[in-house]
Amino acid sequence: MNKTALAAAAAALLLTACGSTDSSSGEPPVTTSAVTVADSEAPAETKPTTTTAATTTTATTTTAETTTTKKKTTTKKKTETTTTTQQTTTTTTTQQTTTPAPAPAPPDDEARQVGNVYVVGSGENIRAMPVFYELIEVSQRYSNIVNKYKSTFGDSLNVYNMDIPLSTAYYMPEKTMKQLGLSDQHECIKNVGKYLKDVTNIDVYDALDAHKDEYIYSRTDHHWQPLGAYYAAQVFAEQAGVPFPDISTYTKKVKQNFLGSMYTYSGQYQELADNPDTFTYFEPDNKYTTTYYSTSFTNGEKSSLFFDYMSGAACYLTFLASDDRITEIDTDCDNGRVLVIMKDSYGNAIVPFLTHSFSKIYVLDFRYLNIGAATFMNKVGATDLLFAVSISGGHTPSHLDTIEADLY
Repeated sequence: MNKTALAAAAAALLLTACGSTDSSSGEPPVTTSAVTVADSEAPAETKPTTTTAATTTTATTTTAETTTTKKKTTTKKKTETTTTTQQTTTTTTTQQTTTPAPAPAPPDDEARQVGNVYVVGSGENIRAMPVFYELIEVSQRYSNIVNKYKSTFGDSLNVYNMDIPLSTAYYMPEKTMKQLGLSDQHECIKNVGKYLKDVTNIDVYDALDAHKDEYIYSRTDHHWQPLGAYYAAQVFAEQAGVPFPDISTYTKKVKQNFLGSMYTYSGQYQELADNPDTFTYFEPDNKYTTTYYSTSFTNGEKSSLFFDYMSGAACYLTFLASDDRITEIDTDCDNGRVLVIMKDSYGNAIVPFLTHSFSKIYVLDFRYLNIGAATFMNKVGATDLLFAVSISGGHTPSHLDTIEADLY
């Protein structure tokens, strides 16, 4: 079976598990060449899931989960609906609802399939991961779309691209990589870089690889941990020539009992439930204000950059709280540079590490934007544009349609 067929087959398997369809037509979405739960047609970070996350509280704790509708990418007309469910508990609770365990684990040099993910390790070292396949023509198309953004603004805008690797790149056994024919994510990042024109390719692969023995990716979720985002943001800041403080200057905060999307797509595998993630995030020490706008850049409302009440499956929503809005961060950095981040959910974790680096930061999720990006960047006086997108999100054809349509 060739790579195109492998990608299509894996995409069909995952989308069947997700139950993802185009709500307007009832048909399955376009098959993607980048097959992963990460930022697929139904983004896991804003989709309520049933979880066995143990939630322990000593006071009233509120868990807010936000569901957003998908955006149809064949037209520029977009709609959005947000439903918020809040659950409050004042007692210590432990809830576990799991499916039967799969067959015994293979040797350590081989991953085992559990539900729609691949699992390695055991006990506190167990890890569930998605898969990824690259098609070179998709990499080239992504680069060409980013190039369009650069050519629209020319020398007036510094444009950077950061393809963010998935955990699979660092933790999937080589034997399983070969058996499944998975793509080398670093080669994919370099392939994208080959086709970029006057755009700086922020290759964070080696920086993350140097810290892979640290807690830089979640074990039960498809996202990275904030520590991984810190190392990636450091590479970006160095290439952008902006200040970047050491992580020791940040306030470290910890949440327990995080069971994310990989746990859900494993069919709520018991061993993952018994070994949930710890979610560690970092708050900057400088002064800044945060304002949230609608996706059409209207109805601004001041709020917080961090939402400490998020817990359980919603831990990754601790910063920004949702993807379906535009975020403005006005900082005490006085270099006059205005950064616009075009991102999927992976990009959220980078934001807190750049408040010392730019005077203003705007965060746009390309999946929910209802204002032309060119119009928006002219309006806010953007000096820098960073594409901070998971490698899967940047190699999903329907997402590329959206990013291209978002320009105007």
